[in-house]
Amino acid sequence: MEHTGLVKGVGLTVKGSQTNGCVDGDGKVYDFVSRYFAPWMGIPEDPVTGSWHTVSAYYWSQRLKKTGVYARQCSRRGGDLWIDLQDDRVTISGKAVINLEGIFTF
Repeated sequence: MEHTGLVKGVGLTVKGSQTNGCVDGDGKVYDFVSRYFAPWMGIPEDPVTGSWHTVSAYYWSQRLKKTGVYARQCSRRGGDLWIDLQDDRVTISGKAVINLEGIFTF
């Protein structure tokens, strides 16, 4: 178990392909699939992690030589993400679930 506080989470990812079964319900192949765990932060498994996909999409866009990638986080709830990378910006699209709503005051 991690006790230094340096590790906040662990993400795993694999390239999608027809042969490894990484396809959506319409038969479209995911560019990559992933899972993300952060038990040290009290999150056994994050259902769909935007911050993780910001990092992993950059990695896969470099490997696949694409600026737009299609991803799946394979948690129990799961989610499909369309991720576009342009210069120093990452845009993530997909269906969202509101987990917390509030107002910040400064």
